[in-house]
Amino acid sequence: MFNCEDVIISLWFYGEIAYATLSDCIYIPWFARQKMQMISIQLLKIIAISLILLIISNNSHAEGIIINEIMYNPDGSDDNREWVELYNSGLTDVNLSGWRFFDGGTHSLTPYPETGTIIPSQGYAVIVNNGATFTSVYGTNTGTILQCTAMRLGNSSDTVALINLSGDSIGSITYSSALGGNDNGKSLERISPESNEWKESQVGSGTPGRRNSVAATETGTTATMVKIHPVSGHARLGGTYTVEIRMEDVVDLCGWQASLYFNSAILQAIAVEEGDFLRGTGTQTYWYNPVIGTSSLKNIVCARIGTTTAVSGSGTLACVKFKVIGTSTLMPSYLRLGSVILSDSKANSIPNSLSDGSVSVSYGFDINNDTTVNILDLVTIGNIFGMNNGDTGYDPWCDIDLDGKIDILDIAAISRNFSDIPDIIVTQSPRIAYSIQDKSTGIRLYSCPTTYRVGDEVELRLGIDNANSLYGIQFDVTTDTDMLSLIGVSEGEFLKRGYETLPFRITSPATNKFAQCRVGRVKGETGQGEIAVLKFKANKKGSVTVSVRNVLGVSPDIEKIPIDSTDIFLQIIPIESKFSTLICTVFPNPSLNNQPITFNVSGQRAVIEIYTLAGEFVKTIEKTDGNSWDLTNVDNKPVASGIYFYILKTDDKILQGKVGVIK
Repeated sequence: MFNCEDVIISLWFYGEIAYATLSDCIYIPWFARQKMQMISIQLLKIIAISLILLIISNNSHAEGIIINEIMYNPDGSDDNREWVELYNSGLTDVNLSGWRFFDGGTHSLTPYPETGTIIPSQGYAVIVNNGATFTSVYGTNTGTILQCTAMRLGNSSDTVALINLSGDSIGSITYSSALGGNDNGKSLERISPESNEWKESQVGSGTPGRRNSVAATETGTTATMVKIHPVSGHARLGGTYTVEIRMEDVVDLCGWQASLYFNSAILQAIAVEEGDFLRGTGTQTYWYNPVIGTSSLKNIVCARIGTTTAVSGSGTLACVKFKVIGTSTLMPSYLRLGSVILSDSKANSIPNSLSDGSVSVSYGFDINNDTTVNILDLVTIGNIFGMNNGDTGYDPWCDIDLDGKIDILDIAAISRNFSDIPDIIVTQSPRIAYSIQDKSTGIRLYSCPTTYRVGDEVELRLGIDNANSLYGIQFDVTTDTDMLSLIGVSEGEFLKRGYETLPFRITSPATNKFAQCRVGRVKGETGQGEIAVLKFKANKKGSVTVSVRNVLGVSPDIEKIPIDSTDIFLQIIPIESKFSTLICTVFPNPSLNNQPITFNVSGQRAVIEIYTLAGEFVKTIEKTDGNSWDLTNVDNKPVASGIYFYILKTDDKILQGKVGVIK
C-alpha cells in the first residue's frame, strides 16, 4: 500500500536538494528563500496527493475490469462469431484505448465505429472477432464493442486475459469445455462479479452487454424467469413472426414493465398485444402500448388496477408480431429483453432473470425448405392456386406476397427464382405494388363467329393489347355452364415468344381459374398477341355471355400489372337451323377501286359481321335490305387490300363466306 506521508517527505526531500543546488549558483535573499521554500513545499504536496490519487485510481480501474462471459465455440465452425464480454464493476469509467487482448498471443484492440473505447462504471464491453457479424446478431446495444480480428479461442480449453497500458495482465481466466457452452450456441457466464464460478448460459446466444442469465440475485433466492417464447423460432422472408413475453413461477405479481430489442435488418415490429396472464379472472388492467421503434419496443407496461390482489404462476404477459423483412442465413436474429421490472401487490420489486430468444429466417421462395427453389415449390403452390385465406387447404407459406390469395404473383415469384440456392442474404421481401400502366392495356376475346348451333365446339381466342413487360398472367372465365361447358384450354403464343412458359392450370371446374408464367430471370413481353385458346361445347340454344374477369398481370420484378376485363356475347341456335337454304348475293366480289360491297338477302333482316382472315373484328353491318359495306372498319377508317371473312345471320339462319378488296 502507498503511504501518503512517505511520498510527501520524499518529494519534499528531493525538492530541497533541487533548491540547494539552485541557491549555490545564485544569491537569493533570505526572505525570498523562505517564500520559495513555502511555495515549493505546498506545490510538492499538491503534486504528491494528485499522483497518489492517480495511482489509486488506475489501480482500482484495473481491479474493476473483469472478464464476465465467454462465447468460445457457438457452432463449431465460425471463429467470426466468438466474443468475450468485459464488465466494469468499479465506480468510475475506464478508457480501454491501447489495451490488448491475450489468448495465447497478444493482440491489439480497435473500437467498432460509434461505440468508442470507454467502458462505463457498471457497464459492459464486448471483444469480438468481427464487428459486422456480431452486430448482425446482437445489435449495437451491447455496450462498447472492440474488434480483435486475430482472436481465436480454443474449443477444448484456453486462457484469456487483458493487458493494460502498463503491460499488466488483468482478469486472467482459464476455461475448459467441461464447463459447457461447447458447440451448442451457449456461452460461459460468471455467476457474479465477485465469484470465480462459471456456468453455461441458460439462454441461447449468451447475454453480451447485459446481466448474465446464471447470475445469483441479491438475496440468493431463485429469480422469477421472464422469457421470450419460443426461445428459438423459424420464419420465412416476407412473412410474419409472433413471439410471446412469458412469465414462469412468479408469486404475487401485480404489474410489470419491459423493453424488447430486435435486429431491425431482419424484423419490423407491427403490433403489440396484452397477454391474458395479469388479468387473471377478469380483473381490469392498465395497458400502455409501447412506442414501436426501428429496433426496439421500449417500456411495455401493464398493471392490475382497482384491486390489491395479484396473480401467481406462469402465463403470457404480451404478444409481439413482426414482419420479416430480411434473412438470417448466417446466424439467427436476436430478440432481447431489457429494463424488466416486476412489482408485487405492495409495490416491492420481484427479483427476476431473463431469457432471450432468436429467430432464423429462411429464403422467401423456398416453400419446402430444401435449400433450392425448384419444381417442388412450384407444384406446392400450383396445387392450391386460386385459394384465398380461410379456404380449406389454404397454406399461408405459399402466399409469397402476403395478400391473402394464392395467385399469379406467388407463382411468378417462385418461377423467377427457379434454381436459386438460398445462401444470399435478402434485405427485404419482393416489393408488391401497383404499377402505373397504360389504361388501354387490356385483355380481349378475339372476335370470331358469334352464332353456333347446339352441339358445336365453340373456340374463343383470348388476346392482350398494349402489354408492357408482361411476365405472367392469370384470369377467371365465367359463363352459363348449362349452355356452355369448358372442354379445353391451350396456351397462346404471346408469352412463349422465345421462352419456356409454365402451362395453364385449371384448379376448379366451377371457377375456371387460369395462369401462365415465364420461367427464370428473363424479361417480360411487350406488345399484343394471343394469350390462350378456350374451347367450349354448346349445350342448348339461347344467348350466353362469356366473361373474362379478375385479370392480373405480373412484371419480371414481381409487380402487379392491372389489366382490363372483357366479355363476349354468343348466340346458340337449334341444330337444324344452321346453314339452311339461305340465299345471299354478294356484289362486287372482289371490290375494285373502293367500290362498296352489297349483301342482298332477299328482303330479310340480316346482320353481317366482317373479320380479317386472322379472326380480328372489322365491322358490323345491320340493315333490312341492300346491306352495304363501305370498306371501312369500326373506326370508319379505310381497310387495306386483302381477303376478308364475313358471317351473315338472320333470326334463325347463318351464312359464311369470303370477299376480296383490291385498291
